[in-house]
Amino acid sequence: MEVKNSTQGLLTQQKIVCVSGVTGFLGQAIVIKLNELGYSILALSRGPVVNRLTNVTSSIHYVSGTIDEWERAIKQFCPSVIISCDWEGVSKDQREDPNQDLNCERVARLGQLAVELDAKIFLTFGSQAEVAPSENLISESCHENSQNFYGSAKIRLHKSLNHIASNSITKIIWGRIFTIYGPGDTRNSIVTEGIRKIISGEDFIIQHPNRKWSFLYIDDFTNAILKILENE
Repeated sequence: MEVKNSTQGLLTQQKIVCVSGVTGFLGQAIVIKLNELGYSILALSRGPVVNRLTNVTSSIHYVSGTIDEWERAIKQFCPSVIISCDWEGVSKDQREDPNQDLNCERVARLGQLAVELDAKIFLTFGSQAEVAPSENLISESCHENSQNFYGSAKIRLHKSLNHIASNSITKIIWGRIFTIYGPGDTRNSIVTEGIRKIISGEDFIIQHPNRKWSFLYIDDFTNAILKILENE
């Protein structure tokens, strides 16, 4: 286990937000935004922190290790908010991989711990894969109709978390996110791939030109997370 700690005294005195998966695109963006605003943060990762967070140390306690080590740290600091961004990345050619169940088990364990510790909020993220492809805009209350095993795993996790938190004070927030882009994004998304093609002078071909897509810049994503935290 790797532990970095700059201000443990501060962490134990102030309201703490726990973010897991801080080496990923979404996790690191959330931690950087929360740190800029002075939040005390418990930052969890499976591997060493080697991205943009390396030089961000104020009010952050880092724990790198297994889920068991994460749980010990969470029990120590008792965060009032837990944000799970640790779903292991899934490329388009791995959407039928049954190992997605391992992601479900880990995130559900964090949700269970949030309930046991009476955390106010447990926030994690769904996917557009929970609903079938559509040429129309997809509503927030859309009917679940998974495209693949990845989408069905997300649906099962959502239902499991709602069951875990029933009759508790913990509020489960399921943020079904679509295409997010911006600094730190290395994925093969439409936006990033389009930019790369333009720079290299290549043609960029959209496979489904009739389908409506919605893009969210990473700063708008983190601002939406802040809105949630500020309006518990």
